[in-house]
Amino acid sequence: MHRKVVAAIVAALAFAVASCGGSERTTLGRAQLVRQVELACRNGQRTTEEAVRKSRQTSGFNFDAMIAGQRVILDKVEELDASGAAKEDFDAFKDGVQQRLDAIEEVAAADRADQVRAMRSVQDEATEAGRRIEQAVQRLGLTGCG
Repeated sequence: MHRKVVAAIVAALAFAVASCGGSERTTLGRAQLVRQVELACRNGQRTTEEAVRKSRQTSGFNFDAMIAGQRVILDKVEELDASGAAKEDFDAFKDGVQQRLDAIEEVAAADRADQVRAMRSVQDEATEAGRRIEQAVQRLGLTGCG
């Protein structure tokens, strides 16, 4: 009898752990998806602008601000999923944002003297990411993203 109670408690705990939080995604229709992605982009732009204002950096690229904004966008859209015809374009958008963030982080991690070299090494990748993002933005009908 005692074993059955313990087994039931273990099963209930396993179910509770499996069902809470985690990486659940919300599948949206096209109109809802567009609203959520545009909101994520505005939040990312706002985050970048705030980081630039708070920074005391007066010249050059503000990589920390760019990274912060891209992470906000990516964090928001990673929770979402699309259905139907929008799925492929939305996945391309997410992949492009991740690729762009990776490129920015690679350049930011380089020593100041090596940043030009690092920029050259990721230029093709970043250009491709930008192209993929722009195509996805146009196909999805997004404004204020890109």
